[in-house]
Amino acid sequence: MTTTFAFNTLLQPASTTIQSAPSGFDPQVAFFLASATAAVVQLFAQGSTTLSPAMLAALPLAGGAASYQQLATLSTSEELGLGSSPATTTQPSSTPGEFMQTTIGVALQALDSSQNPLFTVIALRGTQTYSEWVNDLTAIPQGFALAFNVGSVHSGFYTVYTTGPNGLAASPGQARPPGSLAAQILSLVTASSWPSKVPLFVTGHSLGAALAELCAMDLVSNAQSHFSSLTMINFAPPRVSAGFLDQGSTLPADLYDPTKFMTNFQAKVPSSYSVVNAADLVPVLPPTLGKASAIQIEFFPAVAASNVIMYCAQLGTIGNNHELTLNYLPYMAALAAGFST
Repeated sequence: MTTTFAFNTLLQPASTTIQSAPSGFDPQVAFFLASATAAVVQLFAQGSTTLSPAMLAALPLAGGAASYQQLATLSTSEELGLGSSPATTTQPSSTPGEFMQTTIGVALQALDSSQNPLFTVIALRGTQTYSEWVNDLTAIPQGFALAFNVGSVHSGFYTVYTTGPNGLAASPGQARPPGSLAAQILSLVTASSWPSKVPLFVTGHSLGAALAELCAMDLVSNAQSHFSSLTMINFAPPRVSAGFLDQGSTLPADLYDPTKFMTNFQAKVPSSYSVVNAADLVPVLPPTLGKASAIQIEFFPAVAASNVIMYCAQLGTIGNNHELTLNYLPYMAALAAGFST
């Protein structure tokens, strides 16, 4: 049964809401980014690595673009578990304990009518596999080791970003394992063939929204000279900034401030925006205050509240309220067409 998208009224005092988007937020570009993220989901479902000419042509033109070109496919290492199946891995067979690479993102460039690059894009999809669901639920603070002293983050999302092929985990001596998503992205953006004189947009939905925040922090810390500017726009982001509250334990001191990554992210990536459906559960997860045994853990969103674009579309189920193609994408289409926020 198809659910029809419709807005619901946000029951908030008028004094706490505004009818205009934050400064610097471009609804047309954001609609394109949501569409690009949806295309990655389609790519994963097809078990493919390349966007077809028809898929590229279907992306809405924004920012002066006349066309789009795929620069690369991004993948992550997937450990097959007892819950894996051909339906969740796009593979003909699934053996628990084995590893495979799954498509999680693409890099694109926008071209003008003369085929000159206008801007580049890294788009990352949301949760689709058994292993990704497990990582989503692994909500323990972990230091962000790809940059110096920027704070700690949700360990499950960080694991997806930093795990190499065959489950090669990050370590103190190897924060960016070869073949990991983090390694693929840095290698791509710092390559001589990368269009380094144009703006870069990083985007994603759900898990991909969390990865977009990690990616943005990584690139502004380690590849600043390879783009003219970096803007992060994500959709339905879970909370990424994390930290322990129990300072009486023997845990590393840099894990104790749950707002440190948030503060540094907002300082280093000021052009960052989140689109949130008020009826969606995911953007308030993990809970602000969680508890693991006797140790208290706190989580915060990375993007400043003033840069959150919020709407309300209750489509009847938790899944539909979070879904990209049923919910966030129709909203972005409406916003790009001139609806107010």
